[in-house]
Amino acid sequence: METSYAMHGLIDKLTNNEITNILVIGLKNSGKTTVLKQLGDITSTEITKGFEVEEVEYKNTKFTSFPMGNPNFDKIRRSFYSKISGIIYILDCTNSQPSQIIYAYDELAVILKAEELTAKPLLLAANKYDLKKLSFFEIADNFNYRRLGIIRRTYTQHTMGTTGAGLLEGLEWLFGTIEGIRARNRKVVEESAHEDVHVPTSILSTAVAFVTGFFRKP
Repeated sequence: METSYAMHGLIDKLTNNEITNILVIGLKNSGKTTVLKQLGDITSTEITKGFEVEEVEYKNTKFTSFPMGNPNFDKIRRSFYSKISGIIYILDCTNSQPSQIIYAYDELAVILKAEELTAKPLLLAANKYDLKKLSFFEIADNFNYRRLGIIRRTYTQHTMGTTGAGLLEGLEWLFGTIEGIRARNRKVVEESAHEDVHVPTSILSTAVAFVTGFFRKP
């Protein structure tokens, strides 16, 4: 598909071929499988009864999706978290029922509270926007990121999973943000490695005098 080809070019440009794992989550019927199909061929694996994992891979980048909700699968979900570089949350814009909006928010909050996902960038994909019943204002109001109690870089993008519209723009932000974080981390490591250990002149002089005096003949 055109979106997958464009995405491949984006990944080549922004990831520097580093291993990148993106978690793609959303409530049932939000359209996450349709979105994944825009990114490439899906490989499905049933980890255990009732818990199926869908994945799309390109070089060193992997998109992973699994069902939300059932707390019995929390341990399995957490086994994926340590490798995650960024998160895409698929929101169904056609479902404007207050109870469903609250449920979608609460389920996202549960996932984001995981320690392993702290500060990972989040892309909120407002999906099925062509059939929207939720306005951008309602989305922003109900998904107030500050209320999640977690500091992270966030971005909201309108998408249409059936055509791929808006998806590339959202991915460009997500991959760009991930690479920005990596660049800053690399800079910190490089600066730490090149820091010289300076010994104060007074201490150095005292040490030299002591050694000289110790070996001086009477």
